[in-house]
Amino acid sequence: MFIGKNSSRLPIPFRVRYKNVVSIIDCLEIEIEKPSNPIYQAMTWSDYKKCNTLKFLISSTPDGMITFISGAFGGRASDKEIISQSNFLNELPNACAVMADRGFKQIDFMLAKKTAF
Repeated sequence: MFIGKNSSRLPIPFRVRYKNVVSIIDCLEIEIEKPSNPIYQAMTWSDYKKCNTLKFLISSTPDGMITFISGAFGGRASDKEIISQSNFLNELPNACAVMADRGFKQIDFMLAKKTAF
């Protein structure tokens, strides 16, 4: 699934500094119609967007090829929950690096835990 760690299409400074990066991740949050069921309303409410949303974890290689799209999660799900429950970590090769924004506060710990087994 995750193709070559280096790509000739990447800028040389990126290849040198981030040579172990195989994945760049982010969550895509899409606004949805307000569910009529109060339980689903609560599950899909996003405090960040201030509306009901679905979230997807998306991974791409550094050169832009999409390598992973999770199933849908309610807008209330944290990035950590989505990573844990989406099976994303099981798809990663060992001894790799993942680039993520600061919203993924636990990604370093989660990757270290994965490689410890």
